Amino acid sequence: MLDSVVLDGDATHTDVSSGTSASSAGDTPLRRSDVALIAFNEVFCDYKELSFIQTVGEHEKNLTLADLEGKIETWNELRTSLLPRMRSQIITLIRSLDLSEDAVHPFPSPQSTANILSEINGTLGEAGTAVETLALGAPLPSESHDRNLKLFKRFRMTRIMHRTKQVIEEHLCSLFASCRSFIYMYDEEDIDVDDVAFRKKSADRREEIRLGTKNCIYLIDEILEWSELSDFETLQEEWQEISWNLHRKLVALTERLHGPISQNQDGDTSDMEHKARHRARAAQLIRAAIPMIKVARLFYDKLSNMKNIHRLPFTLDPHISTSEYDPLRTNMERFYAQLHYLVGVLCRLHKKDQKIGAKLRSLDEEITLASTFLQCSLLALAFHLVPARTSDGDGPAVLQYSNNNFKAWFFPFKQLFFLASCNLRLAAQSCFGEVTMEDSEDSGEE
Repeated sequence: MLDSVVLDGDATHTDVSSGTSASSAGDTPLRRSDVALIAFNEVFCDYKELSFIQTVGEHEKNLTLADLEGKIETWNELRTSLLPRMRSQIITLIRSLDLSEDAVHPFPSPQSTANILSEINGTLGEAGTAVETLALGAPLPSESHDRNLKLFKRFRMTRIMHRTKQVIEEHLCSLFASCRSFIYMYDEEDIDVDDVAFRKKSADRREEIRLGTKNCIYLIDEILEWSELSDFETLQEEWQEISWNLHRKLVALTERLHGPISQNQDGDTSDMEHKARHRARAAQLIRAAIPMIKVARLFYDKLSNMKNIHRLPFTLDPHISTSEYDPLRTNMERFYAQLHYLVGVLCRLHKKDQKIGAKLRSLDEEITLASTFLQCSLLALAFHLVPARTSDGDGPAVLQYSNNNFKAWFFPFKQLFFLASCNLRLAAQSCFGEVTMEDSEDSGEE
């Protein structure tokens, strides 16, 4: 814990619980809000960078839930006490600042703010220890032998640890920094609270604190909600976000096609005509790429639609282990990543007519890698999907295409994607077939 700060060049020691202080330069009292500022500094410095212990000891292969009794108690404490308490304390902290617009001095009780910060400091410490114990503490199951551990599979506890760590390190510490800056604004000498510039700055800081508080509360709730998801639903949540990102990329590509083209009126006419021809060919290539992105979006959208009226005829094997879950998740992420890179190449090609040969080779490479990772993802899904239960839970649902044949469900996506990939390659050859290796080497830098 910090027990000192430097104010106006002097070392000042403060007892947060009592608000008393002593100064090495004499008996000059602290400013009204210093007791709270010191408390903010304590929490900020303690939790700006959380460091967890490294995994120690052997990974055990034969653990059961009965062997994890201690971790089950720790999880229950985190879920029912620590995270809800953290949420409540954040709200109490913000209320102590009085962010109302008409507040003459929006900091009525520095001591109460310091006290709640002291409580928050303790709660954050307990929460950090709890998630560290869950994810890294003994007994530690082997990633290939945790299929029967339900919530306590390695990937689930690791994700909860990282999410909690992120809330504390990034979001809560950012909120504390904003609160600290807001308080300090009103401690500066000769401030004019009626000054237009000051009032705007104060209003902006208030809004920043409100948004930061709302975000922290949302993220804490999200940890608890995520922990209740099935293994398949944790993936579906990520795939929903990927589907939305692909939608945004389609919007961006469409804007490229229909957006204004800036022209230099003083440029050479032949050069302008050359650039116009290049833009037209690049636009044709973008049109050829759009079906490929649409099929990929449909693929993620169908897989991630948890509320679909026509429910998926399958689900993820609930006994999937971490060593099986992680590669599936990674391949699905890499498939999206290659599409992201592919769109980037198309946008750069549309923007400039330089190094065309190199860009086309890069485009071809991204198409190949995207197809490869789609194949890997489909293979992993085929291995780890099982028939979904019927609504009454008595037996497996009837598959739409053929009994237990997941390939039949994925086959249209695979065929459409490969067809769109082939058409994009053909469009590249058709639009830029005259571009050679020598062209790219002589075309200059971007």
